[in-house]
Amino acid sequence: MALTPKKNKFAEEFVKCGNQSEAYRRAYNCKNMKPETITENASKLMRDNDVITRVKELQARIEKKNVLSAQQLQEELTRYILDEKEEECIVIESNCDKSSTARKMTKKVQPKDKLKAIELLCKLAGYNVEKGEITAPVTINFNRNYD
Repeated sequence: MALTPKKNKFAEEFVKCGNQSEAYRRAYNCKNMKPETITENASKLMRDNDVITRVKELQARIEKKNVLSAQQLQEELTRYILDEKEEECIVIESNCDKSSTARKMTKKVQPKDKLKAIELLCKLAGYNVEKGEITAPVTINFNRNYD
């Protein structure tokens, strides 16, 4: 059985706020309802198989969008290590007339941050940094294109 538009809205709102009663209030007209009625109706909806399926489907989509793949993580860490990443920061400069000016500037990644990126990349690759052991056979390629 297909979801009604209101049941679908309830599922979407539940995924957004995580509260059954609040999701019910957002999806349905509850102006003349007692809080107990809202709670009971929301609870009934959360036992509906179609609603449960829709909630799980929406949660899976969110989870999939928010998770980096191992490849993406390796690429990002490698950019830090190879100086291909810059950080934007705000610098406040004092002027001769005792006023100050704020401006944006970019700076290279600090050595301590590069070391942390190397450590994380090694852990991701299966290299036990503390014991100096390799627990998984992995090849890490640091390719840099020079024109």
